[in-house]
Amino acid sequence: MNRADGIDCYQKALRQGQRDYREKMNAGQSPFLPVLDDILQNVPVENQIPLGQVEIPLELLVGTKTSGRTAAFASNFMPLLGLKTEFATKWVNLCVSHVDEGIRDPITCYEYMGRFYVQEGNKRVSVLKYFDASSITGNVTRVVPQYSDDPAVQMYYEFRHFYPGMQNYLLTFTKPACKKYWARRWTKSGLARIEPRSYRCTTGSRRRFWPTAAHGCSVPSATCCCFCCASTPRRSWPI
Repeated sequence: MNRADGIDCYQKALRQGQRDYREKMNAGQSPFLPVLDDILQNVPVENQIPLGQVEIPLELLVGTKTSGRTAAFASNFMPLLGLKTEFATKWVNLCVSHVDEGIRDPITCYEYMGRFYVQEGNKRVSVLKYFDASSITGNVTRVVPQYSDDPAVQMYYEFRHFYPGMQNYLLTFTKPACKKYWARRWTKSGLARIEPRSYRCTTGSRRRFWPTAAHGCSVPSATCCCFCCASTPRRSWPI
C-alpha cells in the first residue's frame, strides 16, 4: 500500500467516525469512547491482576483507560480529527505498515467486567477495527470489582472461575449460576477438564460445546475445541 491509499483509508475511516458521532448525538448518547477511569470512580475495586499477553477479540475493546484521547475517536474507535493533524499522519503511517507488514506490537489495556479499555495503542485498535480484524494481542491488567449482589458481578466471578482453564474470552455467561451447566474434574495428570454441558449462548441459541483444558485434550486435533487456544477450531452442535 502506498501513502495515497493510506490517506484514502483515513478519509473513509473519518467519515465512519463522523457518521457515528452524529448518530450518537441525535440519540442523546455520548459520541465518544467510554473512559475506564470515569467508570471506576464510584466502583469498589477488589484487586488488579496482571494477565500477561492475551489475544483480545476486537469487539470487546470498547474504550480507553484515560480521557486523554477522548476527542480523537468516535465511540466506534474511528478517527474524528482532520487529515492535516499529526494524529492523522500517524494513523496513515500505521495503516500502510499494517497492510505491508502487519501490526505485531501488543497494546496495553485494562479488562473490567469482560470489556477492554486501551491505555496504549488506540490507533492500532482503530486501524484494525477499520479493516474488520478479529483480534489483537495485548498486555492486560484485570480490574476485579468487589463481589456483590449485582447479577453482572456474579456472572463475572463465575467467568473468572473458568478463565484459568480457558485463557481467553470466548465463553461468556448470560445469567448467574450458569456454571451449574458445567462439571469440572481433575485428570490423572492434574489438568482440569470441563465436561460438556449445554448452555444458552449470547445469541440466544442453545448449543453444546466440548471444551478441554490445555494439553489435557483427548479429542483428535482436527476436531479439538479447546477454549484455552484461540487459534484452535471450535465445533458446536445444536441441541
